[in-house]
Amino acid sequence: MLPGTFKSAISWRDVEGKAAEIASTLRSWHYLNFEVHERNDIGGELFRFTPELGIHRALTDLSGAVLLNENQVSEVLRSAFDEDAIRQGIAQILGNAWDAELEKFRGAGMQEISHLRAI
Repeated sequence: MLPGTFKSAISWRDVEGKAAEIASTLRSWHYLNFEVHERNDIGGELFRFTPELGIHRALTDLSGAVLLNENQVSEVLRSAFDEDAIRQGIAQILGNAWDAELEKFRGAGMQEISHLRAI
């Protein structure tokens, strides 16, 4: 992380769909890097944002892994003309670029983080 930057983590309980609202609000602050992961009984939804890449939305399974749906895969196969294009298209759907960019923030300062739990 850069000097003068901060990291925060929060857990909350609310109705489903709040992650999209939170991500939309955070996205308006164009200089933030963030992840918002909403979990439910069947998986969840993951929003990731960096100023350089913009926003990425993905559905996740119970373990947090990104799920690909039939329409996404079909679109990649329809628009790709070679193996490299297919690989790039799948990487885009999975959000690999966002994952790589945000990885440096995930472990930073773990010994200093205190968790805030809202009830």
